[in-house]
Amino acid sequence: MKKERSCTSRRQFIKTGITGISGLLLLGGCGITSSGREPSSLTLVCMADLHSATDKMARILPLVKSLASQEEAVIVLINGDVFERHPVSLSSGVAAERDFLRQLSALAPVFLNAGNHEGAVSDDMREVAQQMETDGVQFISNMREISGGEPLAPPVVHREVNGVRFSVVGIATDDLSTYRAIHNERWAVPEAFAYAAEELPGLWRNGRLNILMDHDGVLSDRAVFPTLPKPALLLGGHDHLRFITEQDQRLALHTGSYGETVDIVRFQIDGNSAAYEIESITINDNLPADAAFLAMAKALEETHLPENLKEIVAANSAIATQTALMKRMAAWLRESCGTDAAALNNTTFGAAMPLGEVRLFDVQRSIRFDGNMWIATLSGSDLITLRNKANQFELDSWEGSTGEYVAGSFPETINPGQTYTLAVNGWVAVGTPFNQMRFLGSEGHAFTQADPPVMIRQTLITNLNQP
Repeated sequence: MKKERSCTSRRQFIKTGITGISGLLLLGGCGITSSGREPSSLTLVCMADLHSATDKMARILPLVKSLASQEEAVIVLINGDVFERHPVSLSSGVAAERDFLRQLSALAPVFLNAGNHEGAVSDDMREVAQQMETDGVQFISNMREISGGEPLAPPVVHREVNGVRFSVVGIATDDLSTYRAIHNERWAVPEAFAYAAEELPGLWRNGRLNILMDHDGVLSDRAVFPTLPKPALLLGGHDHLRFITEQDQRLALHTGSYGETVDIVRFQIDGNSAAYEIESITINDNLPADAAFLAMAKALEETHLPENLKEIVAANSAIATQTALMKRMAAWLRESCGTDAAALNNTTFGAAMPLGEVRLFDVQRSIRFDGNMWIATLSGSDLITLRNKANQFELDSWEGSTGEYVAGSFPETINPGQTYTLAVNGWVAVGTPFNQMRFLGSEGHAFTQADPPVMIRQTLITNLNQP
């Protein structure tokens, strides 16, 4: 039966799309449609790293509702980190986020791979898995209990929707420093590269569309991608990057973070071939919002936000995206520290700043981690290495990406034989023994805290209030 069109035309969403890609996957001798069926279609709605961005969730819901009413068949793929630990989510028991998942699951099958933030507000990951089941979400994970080895959730699920057979596999990040300590005491995460080599091949089935949700970052993705059985879709996550890559009957998507982008992949399957179309949709205030969901989320903030976080501390007239904030903050911190260069790791940045009045809570949501800046002296050659690794939001493919990176501001010219001062946040300077090499591309630098202090969030507030 042909579905009736909803009142909201799909064109209202697509007009904000930034990418349109189409192609053909050849499926060899194994068709992925059920026997006796006519050519079928399946639409995949792909996202990752939402981090409790309820304002974006309010706009994603009408998008999925419109797609579900117009497309032949729709499934939703979420690659981890739906939740973020902040006062509203913590005090409300992620009430808005769970309502979002329940509403999605009423529209289409939802598959959620466990990220490192799924246990953000619960001390028991088993409880999280049970909540997902209650909310109608198919939870998947390769995490296992340290004692006994029991899995947190199925590592793979095999499904058929609208005559299309597909398998969905989930990989969690093995970077234990990104989980809350209480979960590290109970749960083990396999090393991603070894798991992909040793375990993944046994999880797939022949004659299916193979879907991998990898929440271990782009370095893991690049290693796993060529090993996936064809045809395959890889949905990346964790390091908040944005890419679309096509290679030898395989597609790889990174949808960014905080709900700023949703990728829609439409498969038209006929026998041993699958034509596909990809649309990337920017989720912003130009899209219609679910009024009831938005009102509920605002009511939760009114109830659960401490009064001091409701205080209006600044106004924002120009910084509308996460990327724009990254660029501004690097420049402002460089100026405030009086250094030649400044940088912050990309996952310091959270939700885009609201336009208009800015509450202290909005500042905390946009700058996830506060603290004083740290300063060191680097050789020009080391600063060139850092500049070449920085600002990966400017890349148009994943080939040059190193995963998590820094957003930085640098001198126009850098002389390799000179020395330069660099200011970075504490996570980059001293967060873990390997973070300098990870983020800067060099190590052994003697960072000391800025004196007088240059606090990150206060720098943002001060500069927003400049005339």
